[in-house]
Amino acid sequence: MYKNVAILLNGLDRGGTERAVANLANIFAERGLNVHIISTTTTEGTCPYPIHDSVKLLHAGITSRDKRKLGWLKYIRKVNRYLLDNNIQVVFGAGRQVCMMMYFFDRRVKKVAWEHFNYQSLMEHRPLGRITNLFRKFIYPRVDALVCLTHGDAENYYHFMNREKVYVIPNSLSFPRDKTSDLNTKRIIAVGHLNKQKNFPALVEAAEIMRSEIPDWHITIFGKGKGDEEEHKLRKLIADKGLEDFLSIHEPVNDIKSEYLASDIMAVTSIFEGFHLGILEAETCGLPIVSFNCNYGPSDMIHDGINGYLVNVGDVQRLAEKIITIAKDDELRRRMGRASFENSANYASDRIAQQWLDLLNRI
Repeated sequence: MYKNVAILLNGLDRGGTERAVANLANIFAERGLNVHIISTTTTEGTCPYPIHDSVKLLHAGITSRDKRKLGWLKYIRKVNRYLLDNNIQVVFGAGRQVCMMMYFFDRRVKKVAWEHFNYQSLMEHRPLGRITNLFRKFIYPRVDALVCLTHGDAENYYHFMNREKVYVIPNSLSFPRDKTSDLNTKRIIAVGHLNKQKNFPALVEAAEIMRSEIPDWHITIFGKGKGDEEEHKLRKLIADKGLEDFLSIHEPVNDIKSEYLASDIMAVTSIFEGFHLGILEAETCGLPIVSFNCNYGPSDMIHDGINGYLVNVGDVQRLAEKIITIAKDDELRRRMGRASFENSANYASDRIAQQWLDLLNRI
């Protein structure tokens, strides 16, 4: 099996992709592999999530200005030199931009594209999505393997890729399954970037409905936008609806596990997902989940009526009703919480690690 591996990502931030990269780096390092993380855009700093002491970090330092001046050529040369100097045998690209660049690395290095956004979402929600997918159709059949997070997303690639090169490996648990919430704090938690994808204005609308039914509860969103504008708009919407005492926004925290443990229910209003690691983290802490049934991810982890509820994307009324149902029924909440915790075992590091090791043995 290969011993020297590198994982590429666009930058070091607090998000699902970065958390997944840290988890994978730890999986490999704990099994004796030499692991390198290469961050495209940063010039300094550390990974925002805990990583094994043996993992090495390279900052490529390609800025937005560099990209406009063909900085990707500089990136390819710099990273390719690093791969060869460190005898990297397999490189994983976490995210579509770095996956595209991997194609141009030395042919002696095995290349694995690791997709974190679903295929259809780019065409529907990103201005250059169709162009990006044309590049995917050209480049991905020429890499050694493609890893998708869900079976639903993998289906999108079968029409132009050899099925044997497409693997479905979900994200693994972010922290140990050692403690669950008491489910008695009367708090609903939501987690994610304050952007169009996460669709938090829908949660604000749902909050209007919920406040009259469960006024002693509270909703906390943990997230931050790329700029002040997104957060300002969301805060203004909350203020305009007079919900400041019922719904609040909090900066992202390093110890998000403690926040899940101090919550009773998780709400998800995304219009699309690649996986949504937050759902899995909440299940690890024994929370019921109420989510829009977007493509892809929620339906893989949430079994409707068992450990939470799935509702149609955009159905704010139904979302609110399901959250209210769980909030008002202590026994239902605890039963669903136990089911969530049990379901999280399917994503334990050992199980996911074996799938990654099997991939390394096959490419």
